[in-house]
Amino acid sequence: MPGKERLREFGDFRVDVALRRLYRRDGEWVRLTPRVFDTLLYLLEHRDRLLDKEELLAAIWPGRVVEENNLTQAISALRRALGDHDGEQILTVPGRGYRFVALSESRPRVVLASAGSARPSVDHGANVLALPVATRGDVDRTMRPPEASDETTPIASLAVLPFKPLVDDQRDDVLLLGMTELLINRLSAGGELAVRPLGVVRRYASPRQDPLVAGRQLGVEAVLDGGVLRAGKRMRVTTRLLRVADGVALWADRFDESFADVFAVQDAITERVARALALQLSGETLKRLKQRHTENVDAYQLYLAGRHHVGKLTVDGLFRAIALFERAIALDPGYALAHAGLADAYRRLPIACDLRPQENFPKAAGAATSALALDPGQAEAQTVLGFVRFWYDWDWVEAERAFVRAIELNPNAAEPHLGYSHLLSNLGRHERALAEIRRARELEPLSLIANTLEASFLSLADRDDEALARLGRVFDVDANFWVARLHAGGIALKQGRLEDAIADLRVAREQSGEVPHVISALAYAQAAAGDHAVAREALAELRAMASRRHVPASNFALIHCALVETGPALDWLERAHQMRDLRVTFLKIDWRWRPLYSQPRFVRLQRLMQLADVD
Repeated sequence: MPGKERLREFGDFRVDVALRRLYRRDGEWVRLTPRVFDTLLYLLEHRDRLLDKEELLAAIWPGRVVEENNLTQAISALRRALGDHDGEQILTVPGRGYRFVALSESRPRVVLASAGSARPSVDHGANVLALPVATRGDVDRTMRPPEASDETTPIASLAVLPFKPLVDDQRDDVLLLGMTELLINRLSAGGELAVRPLGVVRRYASPRQDPLVAGRQLGVEAVLDGGVLRAGKRMRVTTRLLRVADGVALWADRFDESFADVFAVQDAITERVARALALQLSGETLKRLKQRHTENVDAYQLYLAGRHHVGKLTVDGLFRAIALFERAIALDPGYALAHAGLADAYRRLPIACDLRPQENFPKAAGAATSALALDPGQAEAQTVLGFVRFWYDWDWVEAERAFVRAIELNPNAAEPHLGYSHLLSNLGRHERALAEIRRARELEPLSLIANTLEASFLSLADRDDEALARLGRVFDVDANFWVARLHAGGIALKQGRLEDAIADLRVAREQSGEVPHVISALAYAQAAAGDHAVAREALAELRAMASRRHVPASNFALIHCALVETGPALDWLERAHQMRDLRVTFLKIDWRWRPLYSQPRFVRLQRLMQLADVD
């Protein structure tokens, strides 16, 4: 077969030669056997020319003697894959051979040719754009990206798609997503480029995913698509930078290296992508792009595994992540990213898993402080400090300062904007909260939590119709996202649609896996509907649960409030305050506490929280 690598389109299909895959326009991968793919590729490379059977047999089965029936079967299988039942795409010339006549679009298509030519060239006959590719084992020979003098419009938005396994049965999610996340962090560090975060792009991890379809759905101008294969101490990494509008490859390369040189590969990819995007980077930004947080490959692998487990947001996953980050730090105490990862894992435990704030937030703060001592530019660690000051210290001024600083460090990271918006909302600053959460959503258009929080903040600003429309968009993406269902139930309850509220909250309870604050929210709605017996059953259920695990006191307070049991409700709220229950920070904005608003003990609690006079 000719030694060229191409991205080709015809009819309703796209061929990725680097990954040896055929895709439909909607991104679906059409599986072909190796010989059938070779047949397609040879027909494509010699389109509009009659190919006799002897030429095809020699090209597809080089050095082998095979029967003509092998070719017939390969053509038949290819026709089935293309839906070419009438022979309109692959024309049979009786007694001679075959001719590929599938329609192609008139605009040039990308071809990644073997290294040699210094500049791109257009092959008008084949409707392709030829680009040179680095040779095997050479990380320095690559396509020349646009120079400053070229009339090139800089790319403003990018998605680094999850790296794919180059061999189907050798998938290593820790390595694949780890490589993806580190490149995202590096390329977004300077703020000149809006890079979609891992939480948004990870849904495009399927090997069947068409990168251009993903790029259009993510609303970006370019995508970085790649594959990884690790065999023992060796690794191969393939990368392509594609412009979404027309599929043109701005840069492509392949690296065959020792795994010990993984950092050099990351350096090369980061720098060349930045140049290919025509970014005008400052010296400080270039320095950060090349920054290596560790030279210890074992510590790096432990860090990647830790990030993988953090993403699960389960008790077991987060504790596993903590252990992995601690092992990475033991190997390299100066590894700032590992300290930041440890901080992030600890700060999520009280929020995602209802574990004790006193045990976890101080550890989160300590790890974040260590990360910032090693690298003052750590936006992730600064964001963790913002959450600790907000959820645990109840120091609104310092929390705001931390979130603002995190945004300054990485303006294109959504998490600092999300945290800041939550703080502003809890303080009753609804318009500013909406501005910040919209920015977070713009950075992560498909983020379920950003869209859900925007709906919550709209409702708090008495814009319920807009809030429900926003939640509808969440359910379009994931009907099982229980946090959105919880908020939908809350809005229905606020509007007096009690049956709808109870129905939504029942679904949220089931989908959440029996999270305590969802149980109490459902009990509140049932009490509001007059079913006090069921609400009391929920109280008994939470008391039984508290013998096995931590149940925040605010949950008991909420149900007693719904039952109009003022004394017990205030008792539990005061206990929640003593236990640093993070949900006490909602006292100013959560309308469900309205029956307690005039109670002196409630007013005193708000003043202790410095919420009564905050505007």
